[in-house]
Amino acid sequence: MNSENDHASEDLSGYLLSEQKRRDLHYHNSICRDTIQRLSGEWQIIGKYYQRLWFQRTFRMTEEELLARYRDLAYHLTWAEKDIEINNRALYMHTVAVEALHRDMTPYNKLNMSQHILIQQQLFQ
Repeated sequence: MNSENDHASEDLSGYLLSEQKRRDLHYHNSICRDTIQRLSGEWQIIGKYYQRLWFQRTFRMTEEELLARYRDLAYHLTWAEKDIEINNRALYMHTVAVEALHRDMTPYNKLNMSQHILIQQQLFQ
């Protein structure tokens, strides 16, 4: 059982993040949220009115140019949403790894040292 716990903690150790990396992920999430907020309105409006002549004149773009802009905005919005998902997953896995590490650090009260053989090795060989 202990070897399974050791194996699980070894696997989770790759998810531990430095304080700077966590701050960077939170900052990147805020930039992505700002991007989504900034672009989603334009994306919705273009999607609704791109075929209207008055809208094309206002934007000074053809229907094809508006559709290209619509696709470009959709790409950037999807990219930002996926980045937030990836960052949140990394932050969640860091939390799980920290919790597992703290669980593994609990002392063993029933450890019987007479069952273990201690071997002393030479310091310099």
